[in-house]
Amino acid sequence: MAQRPPIFSKVLSGLARLKIANLTALCVTGYCYIDSQIRELESLRAEEHANGASLRDLIAPVKSLPAGRNFSLSILDASRSGIPDPKMDIFALSQVCHHWRQVSHGTPAFWTTCLIRVKPTPSEVHVAGVKAWLERSSDLPLNISFTSDALQRADLPTWAQAVMPSINRRIKTLELKLRSFALLGPLFTFLLESLETLDVLSMTFTAPEFVTPQIDVAAVHASRTS
Repeated sequence: MAQRPPIFSKVLSGLARLKIANLTALCVTGYCYIDSQIRELESLRAEEHANGASLRDLIAPVKSLPAGRNFSLSILDASRSGIPDPKMDIFALSQVCHHWRQVSHGTPAFWTTCLIRVKPTPSEVHVAGVKAWLERSSDLPLNISFTSDALQRADLPTWAQAVMPSINRRIKTLELKLRSFALLGPLFTFLLESLETLDVLSMTFTAPEFVTPQIDVAAVHASRTS
């Protein structure tokens, strides 16, 4: 096999050294880039740690408040923020985590306001949910909002059996939004024992016969004066 001329070998050797040098330079550049990224991430981590520490110091006074006060503050903030139904925040709060589930379920005052939206045919799940909500309020006075445009007389016993044992003699504020007067008689038959504790009664009727161009709905509001 013929040997390569010395000059050819020198050229190949030089090219190999140049290639190695280029690869080395690329590796150094890549290392420097990775190192700069690591330093940038470390800086961001330190900044976030500092922000977290300042936020913990900021909310420390809030965390020391009783759970009931915290919830009252959240309801106040929600009502000022235009949230359609801030009363439902308690249910969302109970779903946050195990800790807040325990806090919410163990604080009866959280559950003293109950909004009952009745569908044409009440489902077992819906009725059971309302019953569980009311039972969590222990024996505290209640604020009940009962809304339905499709409630039928035949549905009243279902609701009465589910919720009456939990709310008898405990209703402080009652808000009714019904289609017509027709359901008032049967409904108040079930609510009779609770009327003596009632401070405020508000009724709204939405049937077409109660709606005129001048009046959107017919409404009645009464408060106890003595």
